[in-house]
Amino acid sequence: MDTFKGFIPNFAPRRFFIAFHVAINQRTEQTKKMKNSFVLATLAIFVILSVAIYFLKTDIPAFDLVGLEVGNGLLAALCLGSYLMVKKQMNDRPQAFVRGVYSATFLKLMVCMVAILVYILVNRANLYKANIFVLFGIYFIYTVMETRILFKMVRGK
Repeated sequence: MDTFKGFIPNFAPRRFFIAFHVAINQRTEQTKKMKNSFVLATLAIFVILSVAIYFLKTDIPAFDLVGLEVGNGLLAALCLGSYLMVKKQMNDRPQAFVRGVYSATFLKLMVCMVAILVYILVNRANLYKANIFVLFGIYFIYTVMETRILFKMVRGK
């Protein structure tokens, strides 16, 4: 019985399966850490931008606090939704992942364009044009953060 037990660790296919299992577990752990970091980064950016919007409103009263906060919340929700959309395609081919990132970014851009169009139509009488530029700046911040973290996740860093 002891000689058979000593033979099993040297058996090449078993070593391969053990190494494969360890690699899969490491990838799963890394994906969980990256998911936590993505959600935390999104929430941190949401809070930081909310505080910045509040101070912007106190310094320049012409800014629309409600409109900017709604835009910030909408972009945070879109960012988390696009993360889930890209996450489904992460285990597929690399082309599918890149297509997922591009489609998520395009979806966010289109939703933001429609939201800004609705914002302009609703607030036509007292529209402060700097609000629109701030909303696009918020879009840019969320897009850069999302793309950077997702590409780190794919590279495994």
